[in-house]
Amino acid sequence: MTCIARAVVLAAAAGMLLSCANEGSTLVVSGAGVHTGEQWVDQAVLHDGSVVEVHRSISFSRNPNYRYDGGSGRNLAFTQALSARDPRTGRTIRWETPLDFNPVSIDFHDGQPYGVMEQASIYGNLKEFGCPEIPYVFVRWDEATHGWKQVRPADFPAALLRANLSAHHGPWMKDGYVQTPEQIAATYAVREKDGGSGAAIPTDFASWKNRGKKRWRVAHTMDGCADTIPSNKDPSHPQDASQPGIPVELEILDVQDYMPPRVLKGSRDGPPAEWTALSFDGDLQKRCRAHLVVLGEDADDPALRYWALFRANEHPRRKVRPDSLVACNDRHLWFSGQSSDSSRVKLLKYTLSGSLVYSIEFTRPAEVTGFWGAFMRPSLREESGYLYFDWCDSAQSGWDRIVRRSTKVRLKEPTSRSPTSG
Repeated sequence: MTCIARAVVLAAAAGMLLSCANEGSTLVVSGAGVHTGEQWVDQAVLHDGSVVEVHRSISFSRNPNYRYDGGSGRNLAFTQALSARDPRTGRTIRWETPLDFNPVSIDFHDGQPYGVMEQASIYGNLKEFGCPEIPYVFVRWDEATHGWKQVRPADFPAALLRANLSAHHGPWMKDGYVQTPEQIAATYAVREKDGGSGAAIPTDFASWKNRGKKRWRVAHTMDGCADTIPSNKDPSHPQDASQPGIPVELEILDVQDYMPPRVLKGSRDGPPAEWTALSFDGDLQKRCRAHLVVLGEDADDPALRYWALFRANEHPRRKVRPDSLVACNDRHLWFSGQSSDSSRVKLLKYTLSGSLVYSIEFTRPAEVTGFWGAFMRPSLREESGYLYFDWCDSAQSGWDRIVRRSTKVRLKEPTSRSPTSG
C-alpha cells in the first residue's frame, strides 16, 4: 500500500489521526492544527524495562467551552502531541490527544502501540468516549482497521497499567528539556502523596486511588456526561413537594404590628444581634445537628450526597435534608419541607433515631405587602399536644432588619404520620 493510500485516517473514538510520513514501516500520527507551544522529551520506561525517548509538545488555544472571558488561564484549552519509536519494529508513532486530555502512558505490546490518556480539566470531553466511570481513556492501534480504537479497560494489557509519561505540563518543559524516568516517577509519587492519582493506572472506580474520586463522580458536569451523574433527588421522601402533609390549622394567639416598622440595626460586622437571637440560636442548632451525620459530595453512595442520616440509626432510608433543620428538643427534631402550594408551609417531626412522627402543612399567616414571613426557630416548643412558635414578617434593608409584624401561633399535633397513615 502506498503512503497516499494510507494517508490521514481519523480515529474518532480516541481523538487521534494517523497518516504516513514516508514509505516503509514508519507510521506518523498527527492532528489538525499547528503546534506553537512548548516541546520537551520524556524518557519513558516501557513495561519490559527498556527506555524510549518520547518527543512531546503542547499547544494552547481559546477554550470553546469556557463560559467567561477573563485574565485567568482557565479559558485556555490545550492539545498535546507525542512521537515515540517502537524499539522492536522501528516504526514511529505520533499521537495527538483531544482538547484537555493528558497522555500518561505509551507502550508496545505484541507489536501494537497502546496508550492511556487522562482527563486534564473539567472541560475534557468524556462523552466522546462513552462517559467512562473514571476519567481515563484506553486506546490501541488496530491493524485490521488501520485506525486507533478505544478499548475497554478490562481488555487493556495489565502489564501496561503504569504511567510512564509526565503527569502534567510544567513551565520548565520547553526547548527540548529532557524528563528522566526518575523525574517522571517522582512527579507521580508527589501527586499520590497529596491524595491524587499515582503511577498505577486504574481500570475502574474501585482501583482508582484518588482522594477526590467520590467528589469527581458527582461533580464532572462540564465534560458532556452530566446526565450520567447519579441523582440525589428522592421524590418519595416526605420532604419532597410531591408528598403532601397532613393539613392542620394555625391558631393565632397574638399579633403585634409595628407602625412604624421596628428597625433592628446591623453593621458590616454582622446582622443585628437582636434579630439573630429571634431567628437563630447557634447553640441550639449545634446541639440539633449533633444528632445528624451530614453527607457531602464524597458520600459513599452518591445518591445520599447532601442528605443527612440520623446518628442514632444511620440507615440510608432514614435520611433528611440537613439545611432544612428548624429545631429540636431532647426527644425530637423538626425540619421544613417543600409544599406544592407556595401559600403553605410543610413541617416534619422525627424521632432522634429517624422515625417520622408526622408531616404536616399549614397555611402561612396573612402577610404584609413588602415583607416576608418565616419561622422564628428558637421559639418552637411542644406542650400538651400542641406546637407553639413565633412567626415574623420582616425585610432586609442594607445592614438592618426591618420587622413589621410578630405573630404567636400554635397548632394541634396530629397522631398519624401522613395523610395516608392509618
